[in-house]
Amino acid sequence: MPARVLRSTGSGRRPVEDIHTSLTPLATAEANLVRLAEQAHRDLDALAHPAAAWVRPVAGPGGEPVAEVVIVGAGQAGLNVGLALKREGVRKIVLLDRNPSGCEGPWETFARMEVLRTPKTLVGAELNIPSLSVRSWFEARYGTEAWQKITWIPRRDWMAYLRWYRTIAGLDIRNEVEVAGIAPAGDLLAVKTEAAARCDTLLARRVVIATGHDGGGSWSVPEIITAALPPQAYAHSNGPIDFGALVGKRVGVLGHGGSAFDAGLAALHNGAASVDLCFRRALLPVVNPHRWLEFSGFLAHYRELDDRTRWNVGRHFDVEDQPPPRHTFERARAEPRLQVHGDSAWRTVAWTGTKIEVTTDRDRRPQRPVAPTGTDRHRRSDRDLVGPLYAAAGRGAPRACQAPLSRHAFRVPREGSKHRAVSGAYLRLQFFRDGQHGSGLDLDYRAPLRRTAPCARGDPQPLS
Repeated sequence: MPARVLRSTGSGRRPVEDIHTSLTPLATAEANLVRLAEQAHRDLDALAHPAAAWVRPVAGPGGEPVAEVVIVGAGQAGLNVGLALKREGVRKIVLLDRNPSGCEGPWETFARMEVLRTPKTLVGAELNIPSLSVRSWFEARYGTEAWQKITWIPRRDWMAYLRWYRTIAGLDIRNEVEVAGIAPAGDLLAVKTEAAARCDTLLARRVVIATGHDGGGSWSVPEIITAALPPQAYAHSNGPIDFGALVGKRVGVLGHGGSAFDAGLAALHNGAASVDLCFRRALLPVVNPHRWLEFSGFLAHYRELDDRTRWNVGRHFDVEDQPPPRHTFERARAEPRLQVHGDSAWRTVAWTGTKIEVTTDRDRRPQRPVAPTGTDRHRRSDRDLVGPLYAAAGRGAPRACQAPLSRHAFRVPREGSKHRAVSGAYLRLQFFRDGQHGSGLDLDYRAPLRRTAPCARGDPQPLS
């Protein structure tokens, strides 16, 4: 039975079939995808010039092999970067991912939405080769008419496309390998790994970290919950959830983002009695400010904007927030057991031994909370992986450490530093760029304004 959602009509709501959850592959889908893979290989060969490997090989201090580039993460970004480097004549590329093969990224783990949140027309992964595009893959599997009907790409199909893309890219991918740290090793970088209870070190000339949001820090649950409840009584929406334990229960969800709605819907699908979704805002956001970004002038030249403009852009997106994805919200509207409560910050949380009591401005009492509340940037993050590089970035630092550690300082405007909704970690992502100001940014809420230029060695020097 195909899934159904409710959409508004002039006289109310009526159920209509959701094409995104009722797709049927063509009878010729497998043969079509084989032919598409052959075409993709031909296209890559046709555009391969200049194909010669040009990076001078080097060996480690003891003659160990050295990778030209190690990419941490073999999800969509890691695959794209790896294939792009390969096309540029970089040959010794190694991708490391802690997940099993075919399960990289969130798509088969904690992502619970039915469709991607980005438009189906988003491009980039195909590297300007049409036969590598998700549209070509989708049409080979479901047909051209199905592509015309969908608005978003189904999540499971996106993961299937990435698996197919991996076979075309032909990269050296090592799964179930955890990167424990990155440290200088002369002019090289030592990537410390853990796999099957075995520790190892891989030498590389350059390292690319492609770990997505997971690399920004540990997913965090508010202390008001963790301090009051036993671990089995709550979960984070971006982690494993024992939905079987929620059967027949009243579930509370804290937050209004996409993962909050997705977790609530998944709980109901798996037998929860009801879901109360609570958040601090009086009303849900209705406009997604990120859609404004999607024009070439902004995407191509964002890094050229001055600091204050980029700060304002980042702060606006953090403060204004975005609504839950439309497809997810429509599913929620169709579910009478999911109730949405604005202006309902959780004031107290208590554990009675058998149930959870939550006091809000509207006095809701869920039996088990799910908290989709973002990441704690003060816990383990990608910066922890490269911590030894910061320590080694002084005078005499190896060349491999110099470029990533160039910094640019920007004093947060007064109105930004006072606004509690501003996330310094999120805004830091808005400022990463290369060029004249280096590749990173330190946000300083207290220090006087000190503009700095990147230096090859030693500490940044003030600009006049």
